[in-house]
Amino acid sequence: MQSSFAARPPPPLVRARPASLSRCPRRRSAAVVRCQVEGEATAKSVCWAPPGPYTGRDPEVKKPAWLRQRAAQGEKYARLRESLGELKLNTVCVEAQCPNIGECWNGGGGAGGEGDGIATATIMLLGDTSTRGCRFCAVKTSNKPPAPDALEPLKTAMAVASWGVDYVVLTSVDRDDLPDGGSGHFAQTVRSLKELKPGILVECLTSDFRGDLDAVSSLANSGLDVYAHNIETVKSLQRIVRDPRAGYDQSLAVLKHAKISKAGMVT
Repeated sequence: MQSSFAARPPPPLVRARPASLSRCPRRRSAAVVRCQVEGEATAKSVCWAPPGPYTGRDPEVKKPAWLRQRAAQGEKYARLRESLGELKLNTVCVEAQCPNIGECWNGGGGAGGEGDGIATATIMLLGDTSTRGCRFCAVKTSNKPPAPDALEPLKTAMAVASWGVDYVVLTSVDRDDLPDGGSGHFAQTVRSLKELKPGILVECLTSDFRGDLDAVSSLANSGLDVYAHNIETVKSLQRIVRDPRAGYDQSLAVLKHAKISKAGMVT
């Protein structure tokens, strides 16, 4: 007597071939396993990447659209870049590869020249090569960068005066190779600006000058209006993010000393 239940076919034979590595969009990828099921080959690639270093951000989550910027263009942008190039001046906008350069140089509004405000740029003094290497910064580094341009303070003052702006930000690379860390060069630039355009407001975004408070005092009393210095991140992440020669307490000491070096100093 035959059974009324139809015989079920045996499960398909799955033979796993040796795993092989495959490149994925992420830095790390799992092995690619190719399986053959009833004569038909199928392949599946499984990509995996750990959370970003020290941040915990999930690398699989796409970044928001507003984080992307268009390539810089526009008349104001081109004119400002030409002016800086003629005088061989550096800006942190270019050297640090800032994605917002088009918006700032076009006077706000967009990277394509839609802005109708005053174009702004942050002049970077003391060359384009830093003696320190922080993880977040794209500026070139070297233990022995070229000597500073002695005419840079005057060139900077002439360029800024020709732009017709009322507020300018001066910053610099770290220059641990200089005795004063570049404080004197900063101060000379401020004095040159004030001579050519007495009413201009000058902000100096400085390095920590290796904690040299005399260098801080010298610059604070050079005629600048705002003394700025970046701490960059919280105390617990200093050694991860910043160069080992920088430090949270050292940066706070710089800002504190600048504040007390001149009455009414804005920091």
